[in-house]
Amino acid sequence: MKKIFISISLLFILCACDPYAGKRPTDQEGTFWLSENPQIYFAITNGKNIGHLKTDNDIIEIKFHFAPGGAGTEMINNGINFYSGFGPVPDVLLLIGDDRYSKNQYIFTVSYSEIESIEVGDKITFNRVEEFPDWALEMDSDASLKEASEE
Repeated sequence: MKKIFISISLLFILCACDPYAGKRPTDQEGTFWLSENPQIYFAITNGKNIGHLKTDNDIIEIKFHFAPGGAGTEMINNGINFYSGFGPVPDVLLLIGDDRYSKNQYIFTVSYSEIESIEVGDKITFNRVEEFPDWALEMDSDASLKEASEE
């Protein structure tokens, strides 16, 4: 009986642990994240995570939804109000993927894509940067990220 109790307790402890606590971008307030290929960037400021994704034809404002425990991430078009518990919604949900985090790098493996130039299986690597390069600031039409990077 004691072995069963210890086994069940250990199982609960292991399941409750979040190996990515403190490593997800959203756990790191005031940080900036950048992918060169494809060109995507985002900032974690004031509890929000907003950025832009550059496609062949457009620049899309995006927002990330990070699931606990590295269970996955959704990138949605931030220009559209979105809520669905039933899976992908065309023209709103852009990308879904699996995550791997470290303090300075975030690797996103695509499992669903509405972007022509990004395919299922692609790995997108985001690196934590001190400031955004000029190409990222040029995509920021409302200059909110520029202001955040200067704070």
